[in-house]
Amino acid sequence: MAKNDAVTIRIVTAGAVLLGLISVLIVGAVVYTAVAFNKVPEVLANWGGLIVGFFIGNFFNFLKAALDISDAKHSPPDKGT
Repeated sequence: MAKNDAVTIRIVTAGAVLLGLISVLIVGAVVYTAVAFNKVPEVLANWGGLIVGFFIGNFFNFLKAALDISDAKHSPPDKGT
């Protein structure tokens, strides 16, 4: 592995960890306010939903790529043999 590859991997890993921590803090704030005050501020609820949706969407895209599943609506039709 080249030196640039190792640096790139470290930068991507650090970014992913930072994004994960920020996401956990926001979702944690939503859960805390829901439990402590029985009401979640609309802004926190929107951010929490956005983060959860983002991670679920990325997870399914990762699975699609890992399992090498093509999207049927973007595949060219069979010409028949």
